Amino acid sequence: REFALQRPQMSVLNIFASKDASGFRKGVYKPLFEGTVYDTIDFWEDKYIYDGNTLSNSYSLPMESNSVDAIITTKILLEHISEPAETIKEFARLLKPGGEAFMIAPFAMAIHQPPHDYFRFTEYGLRHLFKKAELEVVYIRPTLSGFMTTMDAFMLFNFFGLFPKAVGGRLRKYSKRWIVPFAMWLDSRIPDQGRFCRHYICRVRKTNT
Repeated sequence: REFALQRPQMSVLNIFASKDASGFRKGVYKPLFEGTVYDTIDFWEDKYIYDGNTLSNSYSLPMESNSVDAIITTKILLEHISEPAETIKEFARLLKPGGEAFMIAPFAMAIHQPPHDYFRFTEYGLRHLFKKAELEVVYIRPTLSGFMTTMDAFMLFNFFGLFPKAVGGRLRKYSKRWIVPFAMWLDSRIPDQGRFCRHYICRVRKTNT
């Protein structure tokens, strides 16, 4: 929203995943960019899908260099890319000088969508990748701290399967209702949130020509 207000006329590329279990998200941020060129490209199994055609890899996009003001990955993308350094360099190629990319990278997450689940990232690894692509880091922010990440992982285990189905279902329901909000509240008061976070939200800028 902050970036959209700074540039009322711009071109945006939204990378989404129509087959992802977390949701379609193709136009989730489009209302923020009224009057812009808002292009979208689908992503699945380490490849882009554009205009109905599956491209050969995840680091060659069919757009001209210096043609995009903003790239938004509404799919949590980087763990599913086999060559993240090359993909980030490709983002840098597409961005206009002063253009920005917004993406999410996981730090602590269960394996999912096998076999296309390749990497987890630390803040320092992300900074290294962005530096290699000559992208300036505006911020890298952790989304959750250790306790919430632990609770989130706990919810992924089938602990509730130890109980009769009716009891386990109620325990799961009440855990989501009470434990998760408590964990989020506690995390907001825990220092060093980035030490064991679930994701990092990254905002980077192209400064060269």
